[in-house]
Amino acid sequence: MAKNDSSVVQKIKQNIFMATDVLSLELTFEKTTPKSINEEEFFDNCPDILNEIQTILTTGPTWEFNPTNNSVYSDSDSDKAFTIDKKKLTNYVREKSSLKLMELDINNNVAIVKMPIEILLANARMLSNEMIDKSSYHTVATLFGKINL
Repeated sequence: MAKNDSSVVQKIKQNIFMATDVLSLELTFEKTTPKSINEEEFFDNCPDILNEIQTILTTGPTWEFNPTNNSVYSDSDSDKAFTIDKKKLTNYVREKSSLKLMELDINNNVAIVKMPIEILLANARMLSNEMIDKSSYHTVATLFGKINL
C-alpha cells in the first residue's frame, strides 16, 4: 500500500470526521468475462459484481442511512424492513456506473466497472483498506463543506 493511500485510509478509519459525515468514492471492480458477453448483457451475466456492491452498501452499523441506498430500497408495503431491491440496484448500477470491456485474449475480456457511491463514514470505516485504496477519489461532506482526502 502506498504511503498516500495509507494516509487516506487512516483519515477515514480514525475519528477525525463525524460518523454521520458522508464519504463519496468511486469503487472499481475488475472481472474476467467471456468475449460473448457484451456491455448490454454484462450485469445480467455477472451478478457477482452486483452482489459485491450490495454487500458494500449494506456494510456497517447504520447502512440503512447511506445516501446511495435511497435509490435502491424496495417499495413493497409488506416489507417493513429496509431491503435492497435487486432490480432497482441493477438499474441504478447500469445508470450510474461506467463499464469498459478490454480484450484479454481470444476467449476473454477484462471488464472494469467504476461505480460512484456515497456512504456514511460510520459504514465506510467497515470497508476493507484495499477497497478504499482502489477508489480514484475520496471526498467527505461535513457540516463545514466538502473535504477532498
